[in-house]
Amino acid sequence: MVSGDDFYAAPVLSPDGQQLAWISWNHPHMPWVSTQLNFAQLRPPNTPWADVDKREQGTGTVGASELGHSGHSGHHKINPASGLTGHRIVAGQTTQESLQQPRFLSDNSLVAISDVSGWWNLYRYLFEDVNDKPQNHSVETSAPTLTPPKISASNNRLTGWADGVRVEPLWSRTNDFGLPQWQLGVSTWDQLDDDHWIACYMEQGEGCLAMVSALGEERRLTDQFSLFRHLCCYQGRVYCIAAAQDRAMAIIELAPSEGRHPSDGPLNDSVSPADIVNYHGTQMRILAGGEKPAGNITLPQSVSYPVADETAYGFAYLPRFAPDLSHRPPLIVFTHGGPTAATYPLYNPKIQFWTSRGFAVIDLNYRGSTGYGRDYRLRLAGDWGQTDWQDAAAAVDYLANEGLIDPVNVFIRGGSAGGYTTLCALAFSDRFKGGASYYGVSDPASLTRDTHKFESHYLDWLIGDPQQDAALYLERSPLAHADQINCPMIFFQGGQDKVVVPQQTDVMVNALKQRNIPVDYHLYPNEQHGFRQAENQIHSLEAELQFYRQLLS
Repeated sequence: MVSGDDFYAAPVLSPDGQQLAWISWNHPHMPWVSTQLNFAQLRPPNTPWADVDKREQGTGTVGASELGHSGHSGHHKINPASGLTGHRIVAGQTTQESLQQPRFLSDNSLVAISDVSGWWNLYRYLFEDVNDKPQNHSVETSAPTLTPPKISASNNRLTGWADGVRVEPLWSRTNDFGLPQWQLGVSTWDQLDDDHWIACYMEQGEGCLAMVSALGEERRLTDQFSLFRHLCCYQGRVYCIAAAQDRAMAIIELAPSEGRHPSDGPLNDSVSPADIVNYHGTQMRILAGGEKPAGNITLPQSVSYPVADETAYGFAYLPRFAPDLSHRPPLIVFTHGGPTAATYPLYNPKIQFWTSRGFAVIDLNYRGSTGYGRDYRLRLAGDWGQTDWQDAAAAVDYLANEGLIDPVNVFIRGGSAGGYTTLCALAFSDRFKGGASYYGVSDPASLTRDTHKFESHYLDWLIGDPQQDAALYLERSPLAHADQINCPMIFFQGGQDKVVVPQQTDVMVNALKQRNIPVDYHLYPNEQHGFRQAENQIHSLEAELQFYRQLLS
């Protein structure tokens, strides 16, 4: 239907079937840095397909523009047989903003998430010339005289007509409603009815599910869960996959009936009242999953701490049971992968594995993680291999100063990009007694030589140009600084891994062994980038536990 950009995602049709919107972006950007929101009309009303084909004949180039911020030509070619006409770039053409999850409302107006304010918020996009009139009754129909632009005080966004497009904040908060687009089909918001919208936003790293009305009245829908994904509204109900701090993930149904039409009644009468939870007028029930684990578990505590005149975040899990109550617990620092990703305060059996054995855990959202606004998310630009491990070391100092952990017995672990952070922390600091690398990156330059299209320029953003900044790659390489790692390590690697190939880990292990650094290495021949087989997951955890126990003093 359309070509010219490097990536396309999230195509969506309007309810009347006459409009199409989608997201696109180009190298060298990742979708959480800079994307574009596109709009086009399908076969106009009462227009034969033959007439549409004639209009689109010729060069087939529609909406050509120079996108100076990306260095991409921006020439979009429309297939004449597609029925598309009137293509335009609605947002993201002249400024860098991350747009995602476009969707048409019941009145055919277009809504998408944008971080133009510094936070992934919801915006409505109206078009002056669609069907020869504005799409929303709140906009005057006396155009073509353009209304002078207005500035929204809440987010400093133009809300008047500009280039035939009017942008209106639909739901503004200093919170993120979006997620990094690593996978397709992410849904964190939906329209409940003509006057209400449902969305999940992040607040200090924890998810909140809320409803807002057309009048701006907002209320939270549940306090039972702390993360919500694959959100969908259907016939006055809300459905999603939800996660909590004290139970397994669940599929839940909610009926937010308070303040809405009486026909949007309660949940099915056949449901046992014991299965329904009421929260300020919203009824909720679990459709599947949601089992609570047997015994006591350790709940997360939100942590923020200073580092280099900034603030970093994480979740601390302090053990409820310790072998020796007279001593503060040893600490394991968890570093998530991505690295543009996040960890959440959810029930995680792997964390409970450690806390139930007397270890404290700090699960980091180092600078560069998502869920804390655009500036925080982009903090790793050019700084990967510095900022992340420095945040890990600062977290240890913070917890030690608070008297919560044993500052001598501190370990660090991570997988993939988190494994790289782990290796950097051990190579460039002496804060840790040992570490565990799960298929961790030891040579970032190697990733630039053999990777897939989506991430082919990711390292350019995280570190620099592989050719022009070769010295910087060497400076950030744990493998090049293996002679600075002076503590024991344990490595876990999949034999079929095509992201971090086994040879990369082999070289790192051998470099440490040549210096007589104690090293334990476990290669799982049938695993790839991330372990899937239960027996290998169990074996790796038990081996890691034994490794730490040998180092405790």
